[in-house]
Amino acid sequence: MAKTARRGLEIHFPRYHGHVEPDGQAFRNVLLTLLTQVPLTVDRAALLQHWPYFYARSLGCVGVLKEWLVRATALALPRWSDTLTLAHLERRAFSEAKCARMAADIQVVISAKSEQILGSRMSNKCDA
Repeated sequence: MAKTARRGLEIHFPRYHGHVEPDGQAFRNVLLTLLTQVPLTVDRAALLQHWPYFYARSLGCVGVLKEWLVRATALALPRWSDTLTLAHLERRAFSEAKCARMAADIQVVISAKSEQILGSRMSNKCDA
């Protein structure tokens, strides 16, 4: 495990913030791009109208959104559905309670990163 940790480069991609318009537009673009990759018929324009729902249940995190689309597609395929619908997506969305726990976890990580950055800056000032 330690070897693989040394081989990789950890890059943090912050989540999108839907209330900030450039982020909202970027999130909608990501949603649209991911929907084009679904191997079923998708009414992308109709689903895109629900982007605030997708944002809320993915917490603005692309990885969570992608996994959600995969779970919904996996639900549709065994039922011989040729279309991915909002109903499939709603059935595979994380619950509001789970989203709240994930949001709390994100806040803990953000706070820890902020403290780490602040500590690093303070250390650099003391060294100068």
